[in-house]
Amino acid sequence: MRVLVTGAAGFLGSHVAVEAARRGFDVVGVDSLVRGRRWCLSLLEREGVRLLTMDVADPRLPEEVGRVDWVVHAAAFIDVEESTRIPEVYSDNNVTKTVALAHRFFKRYRSRFLFVSSAAVYGEPRYLPLDEEHPVDPVNPYGASKAAAELLLASMARSLDGFMHTVIRPFNMYGPGQGGGGYAGVITRFIERLARGEPPEIYGDGWQVRDFLYVEDAAEAVVRVIEREVVGHVINLGSGRGVSINELFRVVSRALGVSVNPVYRPPRRGDVRASYASIERAVVVLGWRPRTGLEEGIRRTVEWFLGRGV
Repeated sequence: MRVLVTGAAGFLGSHVAVEAARRGFDVVGVDSLVRGRRWCLSLLEREGVRLLTMDVADPRLPEEVGRVDWVVHAAAFIDVEESTRIPEVYSDNNVTKTVALAHRFFKRYRSRFLFVSSAAVYGEPRYLPLDEEHPVDPVNPYGASKAAAELLLASMARSLDGFMHTVIRPFNMYGPGQGGGGYAGVITRFIERLARGEPPEIYGDGWQVRDFLYVEDAAEAVVRVIEREVVGHVINLGSGRGVSINELFRVVSRALGVSVNPVYRPPRRGDVRASYASIERAVVVLGWRPRTGLEEGIRRTVEWFLGRGV
């Protein structure tokens, strides 16, 4: 089976491409390299994954890639704060390009489409844990761009005979290759400052709760969608456990073997107090559970950071 992974020089995309290749799929990656990460590029090179340097909006892409059975669309702009400043850019990149890509590969090859959405589509939780039936009500343009793309893809599935897709909604992924954006990015910032002996900053009282998922576990779940040819589903990917930022800070401190008190700053506007996933659908449909606990995942992330840097 042949698989195209977009955003293959990015955080999740690189891990998905490598996991799929290791499981015997014929993998082609594509990335514009506008926001690609050097370490992720080196990961692809080490694993022998072919990478095309093209924008996903390029109409020549289907011909350049050739026939693929699945498109895994992991390419996106993901900075929440940036999305509030340039929402039109996020709409173009995360919505318009997504729909055009899905439509081109469907028309040309009848490819199935796996869309990497985000837990940001849920907005302020009305109940916890968040399951896939929770109302979609994003509180920022980034989340809205993912929700809009989901809606358009669902309308294509209803109106285009034979169009098949699945949506995954990852929560806060972390691990080797990650950057500094979003709540998972706080792990990188904690490691960076603690390694220098500086006190990390925590916004608010630190009792905000989030769901942290190790990136290799997320990549395994994505590949299981392809292996099982799962279509027509929306699936949360998370640990299923809420972790406070204060607890996260203590885990990172233990992994580094340092003792520094954090500095607490005023809370950020619009910050959701608590968010964590129900992963029952992933368990049932994909036969998947995350393998990596927080302590182990943080230990691996610290080793990566100290050994390779960001």
